[in-house]
Amino acid sequence: LAIGMVLVESLLFLFFRELNASNFVCGLSVVVTVVFEIPLFARSKAMLDVVGVHRLLIISGLCYSIRVIGYTFCPNGWYMLFFEPMHGVTFAAWQTASVEVMASITPPESAATGQAFLGIVRSVGYTAGVYGGGEVIARYGEKTCYRVAALIVGSGLAVNELGRLSSSGGYGKLPEKKFASGAAVEPSVV
Repeated sequence: LAIGMVLVESLLFLFFRELNASNFVCGLSVVVTVVFEIPLFARSKAMLDVVGVHRLLIISGLCYSIRVIGYTFCPNGWYMLFFEPMHGVTFAAWQTASVEVMASITPPESAATGQAFLGIVRSVGYTAGVYGGGEVIARYGEKTCYRVAALIVGSGLAVNELGRLSSSGGYGKLPEKKFASGAAVEPSVV
């Protein structure tokens, strides 16, 4: 997901400019995403308890893919604003789930180191995403870049889901392990 997220976080305003969006529309897009992120982060514990880490990762990946494919059909920047609430959902679900996973597999005395490692892993994805995204944009254009990003994220979801199914023998009852928050751990996530 880091590969895809960096395209939105670092390169999306270039796409906005290609669609002749004003700086006002670019700024408004950030406001829209934050308005949706804040309430979700405020309820992150409840999201973990009710939805679970695995489903939060699925939600974030699906919202990302739908959003960036939607961008490619927008005739101008104003239409892109309709997809921006999904960025809030993507970001809040992804951050909540990934931080929780890292907290669950890191000893309490190394919690900060675990989160730093998570940052390093994300940075590798960010680097690959900006470099690869820039190359795709230069050769094939913005729309192709975002459609390919949706395909990459969707493929990652499929691989994760296949791993989950094969490690559990399906969706039967899995061995109980608890996250740092007390939510149940899905084995394929850790």
